[in-house]
Amino acid sequence: MFGYVFLVLALMALASIYSTLVMRIRLVKRLPLGDGLSWWMRSSDEVGRAYQDLFPGSYLPSIVRYVFWMFLAAAAAIAILIALRKSV
Repeated sequence: MFGYVFLVLALMALASIYSTLVMRIRLVKRLPLGDGLSWWMRSSDEVGRAYQDLFPGSYLPSIVRYVFWMFLAAAAAIAILIALRKSV
């Protein structure tokens, strides 16, 4: 059971990392060469806003946001279940 839960959490984290990486690469390609490297040092929120401005129809910023909150909710649910299991 723990293996399945860990696998789901790991897949959610990988989806978020992959989406952020794709957004950063596409931003670097769209910007002039002098400003391209700065996108690797910016926060994920800044990258998401800039990506949404350059590519308005894209779903990648939404994926990163939703996966982050789903990951937190799943981790909180697991922590609550572990705490309840130990108290019984």
